[in-house]
Amino acid sequence: MGILLYAAVGRPFRIEVTLRGFRIQACTVDLSAPFQEVRRQMLEVLER
Repeated sequence: MGILLYAAVGRPFRIEVTLRGFRIQACTVDLSAPFQEVRRQMLEVLER
């Protein structure tokens, strides 16, 4: 699996596609949030 992780402030997005059998995700992490929330968001990305 590949992950494209973008910093964002505001509206989050998460897109997942499969290309030639490889799963690829593009998603955001809100860096304006408190540290614990940023950490939670990043761990959530890794769990999927």
